[in-house]
Amino acid sequence: MKKITILLVGLFILSTSFGQEEEKKKEEDKKEEKQKKNKEVVAENGQDLPQDKKFQAGLAVSSALSWYRPQSTIVGTKGQDATFSFGMNMNYMFVKNVGISLGLEFDWDWYHADINDGDSVYYRHNTSDVLRKKDNNSTDPGLLLTDRTYKPLSISIPTMLIFKTNLIGYFKYYGKFGLRTSFVVNQAVKDKGFEYDNSLTNRTNADEITYDKLKVKNDLLWIKSAVGVAGGFEYFFTSSNAFYAEISFYYGFSNLHNGNAWTGDKQKNMSLMNSNFEYFALKSNLNQLFLKVGIMF
Repeated sequence: MKKITILLVGLFILSTSFGQEEEKKKEEDKKEEKQKKNKEVVAENGQDLPQDKKFQAGLAVSSALSWYRPQSTIVGTKGQDATFSFGMNMNYMFVKNVGISLGLEFDWDWYHADINDGDSVYYRHNTSDVLRKKDNNSTDPGLLLTDRTYKPLSISIPTMLIFKTNLIGYFKYYGKFGLRTSFVVNQAVKDKGFEYDNSLTNRTNADEITYDKLKVKNDLLWIKSAVGVAGGFEYFFTSSNAFYAEISFYYGFSNLHNGNAWTGDKQKNMSLMNSNFEYFALKSNLNQLFLKVGIMF
């Protein structure tokens, strides 16, 4: 009787063991079959599975909604400001999921300074240049400024830490944090206002006029900087090439203006305010919300 019992217990253990082995084998077969199907799909598309790359470089275009923020009760804002940008970006990964993201981008900005009602800002000009204090004389006409549109061209260098997820299908998701520093290479403005004679008391034109090509020296500071965050994704359409898209926000903490004056004088407070020849310096910042798309190689 004991022998029969021992035999039955042994058979039960063997059957259980074989059942577990069978189940394990089925799971492994399913896994292999799934991997095989994925490889077949990739092979049909002529692709290899995306691999982690230590270095990426590519091209991108972006546009932004901008917010010009003057730090003055005299100057306000008008309309929606904007930026268009294109250039190249690079990612270098220190480890699999953490690295540094760099770029070299050309920015075209449009932002507006609107003179508030009740305030009067004048400057003298010679139809081609806004005159500085040292160039100013009483024979030149004046413009009562009502609106100024800045259109600078800048070269920007974003420098940010980047944090990536592991590959999820053909996607990787990432976040960035860092600085975006810009160098102004060309200053251009469009001014609107009313023309006055050399005494700055008699209006010579009843209608508002526009000067689109007046030269303004050293109004904007040659450098500006902003701190920002970004988030986006990469979609690998081949083993090494990826389409990417991201949204970023940059908070401008540096003064856009030279701190001298709108007329660009080296001395501070050099912009004409009222016909009493008072002067003031303008301070302002710029915030930007970017949408960027590009390709990484």
